[in-house]
Amino acid sequence: MKTILTFIILLLGAERYSCQMIWAPNGATWHFNFSSICFSGYNKIEADGDSIVGGQLCARMRQHISGYDCGGMYSEFELNDEFTYSDADHVYHWTGQNFEILYDFTLQPGDIYIVGAYEPCAEGDSLLVTETGTTTINGFTLRYYEVELLNNLMGEVIFGRIIERIGPVESFLFPMPRCLPDFMLSGPFRCYSDDAFGAYSSNIVPDCSYLSISEELAQESLSLFPNPAGNQVTIQSTSVISTIEVSDAAGRILFSLEPNLSLTKINVESLSSGFYYINATIENGPTITKRFFKD
Repeated sequence: MKTILTFIILLLGAERYSCQMIWAPNGATWHFNFSSICFSGYNKIEADGDSIVGGQLCARMRQHISGYDCGGMYSEFELNDEFTYSDADHVYHWTGQNFEILYDFTLQPGDIYIVGAYEPCAEGDSLLVTETGTTTINGFTLRYYEVELLNNLMGEVIFGRIIERIGPVESFLFPMPRCLPDFMLSGPFRCYSDDAFGAYSSNIVPDCSYLSISEELAQESLSLFPNPAGNQVTIQSTSVISTIEVSDAAGRILFSLEPNLSLTKINVESLSSGFYYINATIENGPTITKRFFKD
């Protein structure tokens, strides 16, 4: 009898484990900061029903961009849909030709895997797994792993912590082709929500007030120029900028300063060619993220 009960408990545990990965239920919504040359706002990604792609049932992920340009004009537009599906341990992403593993919760520290090797690019991002574990969010116990970017290529990269159901909480949801210059970039993560799970935001953005982004940008018009940059970039705001942090594509802070001015020139001559973040904190206001490309 004890053996039978043990078997039933193990069976139930296996079933619970196999259903652990709940990915992109209909209506699930992610918000990320978004920036391009002279444009800032946010990227809303929503799981909007099922589709059949490449013979596979998957979730359609719609991307909606909204924000303000350097002149203060508000606009909205759509990016191409993305398609994903999952099993108990993996999330798969449509590359345009096939599905590849995007997130893998069987990985262990020291493992290396590659994402983003899409046509016409032969090379993707090499990611080193540095940590694995579980975390509890909104009463749900979720697996996570952390990755470090081993190469520094153009485009959108995945780095930092990746949590099942949510995805990356320091970078963007999807990688982009590395060999193509990309001046329209999403990230960092702001918020995730779905009806059963509730809402979750990262430490980068301490709440899910993504609807206030347009208000922030309208009130705190901040511009960065030139972009692409040579040896110097200028940050200008309608209000005093208290702190500025410059970080690389992997989110590592390279240097910081406290200008306490509305216009600041930053020497970036020592930086290698590639994409970088500037996080500018407005005095008594929000932190606004800008991205620029260093020639």
